[in-house]
Amino acid sequence: MELEFVQCLSNPHYINWLAQSELIKDPTFRAYLKYLQYWQRPEYAQHLIYPQALFFLDLLQSEAFQNELARTAVKDMVHAQQVFFWKHYRTHRLEAAARRVGNKLQEGQQE
Repeated sequence: MELEFVQCLSNPHYINWLAQSELIKDPTFRAYLKYLQYWQRPEYAQHLIYPQALFFLDLLQSEAFQNELARTAVKDMVHAQQVFFWKHYRTHRLEAAARRVGNKLQEGQQE
């Protein structure tokens, strides 16, 4: 059950709802978020499908982030940045890998 909850934290709309519902200000809920930090350890993190949930779990430890995320404009900006990352990260990594392979091939031909 904790796995599913941690993965839900990768959704800016959900964490915006948590912030707007004031649940996030509950000391018991904050303690729970702190407890969930163990998901950062590799033996647990390997089970996550959405690793960006760990990024948001870290940010949710900050009261300032909690307050900002209650604003719809901030939620929309975070969501847009997340989509931008998903859209371009793989492409840029593939291009960088292709350049590395090309450089190694050139080095091999020069020897």
